[in-house]
Amino acid sequence: MSSQNLSMRKKRELRDGKRSEIHELEVPCVFGNRQENVKLYIGNPDHKHTPTHFQETLIKVERGGLIPKEISDGLQSIRNLAKENGVSFLELCGYAIKSLSVVKNKPNDKKES
Repeated sequence: MSSQNLSMRKKRELRDGKRSEIHELEVPCVFGNRQENVKLYIGNPDHKHTPTHFQETLIKVERGGLIPKEISDGLQSIRNLAKENGVSFLELCGYAIKSLSVVKNKPNDKKES
């Protein structure tokens, strides 16, 4: 997953009387020949769908846009890793985004002459 323009915030929402955790993830999506940041809401998807399945459909049908494949594939990989290792998808997703932010913001070790 690319770290370009990614940010994530936690939200807690009530659903069926229970608290559930939702992450808001802002990603660059493609609309024709332009790119626009779109907020995706990542929760714990059922096993039949990818983490962005319904939002991908909505963005494509309603707005004619696409979520970059590297974002969708990256989230699916994180989900698979979480399942294989018995950890929370949302926690692993948050860790991955924070790690990408650190790498992106790390100062360059090379000195320019």
